[in-house]
Amino acid sequence: MSAPADKKIKTWQRAGAVVLALSVWQAASWAVGSALLLPGPVTVLGRLCALAVTAAFRRAVAFSFCRIAGGFALALVIAFVLALAGPLIAAHLYCFYFGILADDTPPVGLAAYAAAAIADTSPIATGIQGFLYDIRTAILPLMFIFNHDIILWGIDSVPEGIFLFFMTVLGCMSFASLTQGWFIAKNTLPDALLLACSTIIMLYPALLTGFFLPHDQRYWGYLIGIGIMGLLAYMQHARTTQTTEAAA
Repeated sequence: MSAPADKKIKTWQRAGAVVLALSVWQAASWAVGSALLLPGPVTVLGRLCALAVTAAFRRAVAFSFCRIAGGFALALVIAFVLALAGPLIAAHLYCFYFGILADDTPPVGLAAYAAAAIADTSPIATGIQGFLYDIRTAILPLMFIFNHDIILWGIDSVPEGIFLFFMTVLGCMSFASLTQGWFIAKNTLPDALLLACSTIIMLYPALLTGFFLPHDQRYWGYLIGIGIMGLLAYMQHARTTQTTEAAA
């Protein structure tokens, strides 16, 4: 088969795939029966045409494009700088992680816009609230740079990898409790300080153990972090019990 004929066949195949996808989309929209939950391509195209002629829509598109381009450029600069200080894979994962996180933050906020449509709320307010919920993930890509154990750099043992996974999960839980102001009870200022310490230790134990232990014994720091979280759980449980008994 000649090259032009092969190219023509591929073009028709791609066009057919697009038509099939749009048909499935429209059929699914009719099946759902709700333009709010799943608008069809005809509805979306009509709405786009209606918005495209408005100045507010063009300003919003231009603003979003500038923000996206600026964020992309900033990520490239940061990744370049960080790549000089650690393994290249850490810089790649840093950019990749925040690229995924953009789905839940304005002005991109694809997930936030979808949730706002379902809940009938403001997309920007929903995106900001969603970011406050998942801000626990904001610290994790930074730890890719400082603690290479999290990305399993140089880790050849499966049990060791599993162990590091669970320790990192505990560190993220500690940070989530810190940012949301609640562990097993509402945090006080001393509680927040303890959570901050346990977060740093669980995500970067070598920062503490480096003062008195060699690097290959850095995992002992996890015991300190777990101990702090256990102490805090005991303190908050005791405080909650006292409050309940006093109210009774």
